[in-house]
Amino acid sequence: MALDEIPGFDAEHGDTIVFDHIDLDALDDLFGPINESQRTGQVTFPVDGYEVTATADGEITIRE
Repeated sequence: MALDEIPGFDAEHGDTIVFDHIDLDALDDLFGPINESQRTGQVTFPVDGYEVTATADGEITIRE
């Protein structure tokens, strides 16, 4: 949804359909708690010329 906020970017249509390339359930699993302990960390991946970083605390950063 954060990518949809970029003017002119449509995450569900166009040349790259983000949901075809990024497994959102896997991201949830990656940062989900283990033995009731919260995880830390981040993952960064490219999407159509943007660098998207998602952190364990739910922050999403998008850079060109």
